[in-house]
Amino acid sequence: MRPNRTIEIGTGLFVLLGFATLLFLTSQLPANGLKFGAPKAGYHVTAEFDNIGDLKVGAPATMAGVRVGEVSGIRFDSRDYKAVVSLRTTPSTKQIPEDSFASIETQGCSGQVRRHQPRRARQLPQGRRPY
Repeated sequence: MRPNRTIEIGTGLFVLLGFATLLFLTSQLPANGLKFGAPKAGYHVTAEFDNIGDLKVGAPATMAGVRVGEVSGIRFDSRDYKAVVSLRTTPSTKQIPEDSFASIETQGCSGQVRRHQPRRARQLPQGRRPY
């Protein structure tokens, strides 16, 4: 009777570990606003759009095909009737041209923000937003 009980306890612990792993992985999806860990450092940028489609918080933001951040928030501006998207860029992304523009492109099942830039890059003055 003793070996059977040990197998049952081991199986129960394995199932509980599987559920805990599943819960953790689903909380890390881009569409979910719940994240474990400390907030990441970076620069915050906002952009206004007429239509954001299925863009979700946590979707990657890329510039020239390189991931430079992610969508940190989405809200509706009732004064201008536009969607305001907040982006958090990585600390290494320091030069964003003033005349840059953002567009939303979908990739797979999650929305993705791509920033398009002209050929030359200028350092942004302190306190200025590129959008």
